[in-house]
Amino acid sequence: MLKEKLPALLASKQGLQVACAIFTILDAKDRKVAIKALPVVEMLSNKIAHLFLIHIANTLDDTQLTKKKLLHEALKVIDDHIGDKCYQTFIISALLPKATKDQ
Repeated sequence: MLKEKLPALLASKQGLQVACAIFTILDAKDRKVAIKALPVVEMLSNKIAHLFLIHIANTLDDTQLTKKKLLHEALKVIDDHIGDKCYQTFIISALLPKATKDQ
């Protein structure tokens, strides 16, 4: 299944665009499967893969899954990755409120 293979696309910026587009069109059930298959900790410090995690955090409408699979996993390794720019970008992006059209 393609949804389990999304991390394999994250070797290039073009692959990142494809992975983001695929994730956006997946239905809720398939998004959940895709997220559970992600090696989140390894992706946090990757210069391309962390951008996919940011995309997920900003587009996923399941806040419990976002907290459990993305934020919880990221916070567990904060001591090891706090100096990493990719990790910092993910944390800041995940915690900032989303901009609305009025802003």
